[in-house]
Amino acid sequence: MVTLMCGKIAAGKTTEAMKLVRQGAVLLSCDELMLTVFTECLGAKHAETERRCLRYLFKMARQLDEKGLDSVIDAGFWTRKERAEAEVFFGGHGISYQWKKVETSDAVRAARIRKRYERYQNGEFKERVFAPSPERAAQLDEKFED
Repeated sequence: MVTLMCGKIAAGKTTEAMKLVRQGAVLLSCDELMLTVFTECLGAKHAETERRCLRYLFKMARQLDEKGLDSVIDAGFWTRKERAEAEVFFGGHGISYQWKKVETSDAVRAARIRKRYERYQNGEFKERVFAPSPERAAQLDEKFED
């Protein structure tokens, strides 16, 4: 089974994904992959690079499924097109999948975003993290399609 996490920034997708990991699923994180491989901001290339990373994670999920292992893909899947591509891929390969949309109130998300961004600005993270400013997070929220 592949679980596909869907939701806005700071909705709690990774927290929910980690619950599945504790139950035995393998975590496939788009943010972690991109932050590990790319050391610089990708700017205009970000969206295409993210799509390519997702295609790679789909292949990894397929290999895990062939071994009888569950996986969880931790990504935003913000657009209908991204969600449709996932369904075509997994459905086309006969792989069972489920969507887990994670939603949290805007006030809770805003507080999480602010806190993460402040921690990032203060250098509190030992590794790279996705920590957009509150303004940038608001811009990205507009791209989310229910």
